[in-house]
Amino acid sequence: MSDTKNIKLGTCKISFGGEDLGLTLGGVELTVETSTHETKVDQFGETVVNETITGRNIKVVAPLAETTLETWFWLCLVRLW
Repeated sequence: MSDTKNIKLGTCKISFGGEDLGLTLGGVELTVETSTHETKVDQFGETVVNETITGRNIKVVAPLAETTLETWFWLCLVRLW
């Protein structure tokens, strides 16, 4: 199972759905978690002969420095979907 932790990002621009979310303050954090299914066969004991990705979760934490009504409205609208 893949385990990506503490990915440090340099300078970046935050957008979602093509919409620029504006300036950030305090750093942006990215977490990626991948779940897999391991395939084993009798002939190789506990050795994994194949591994298939079954899911992936990606989380971005970005403290927004700009708090415009447009940005907040757009984020709330997207969240309702």
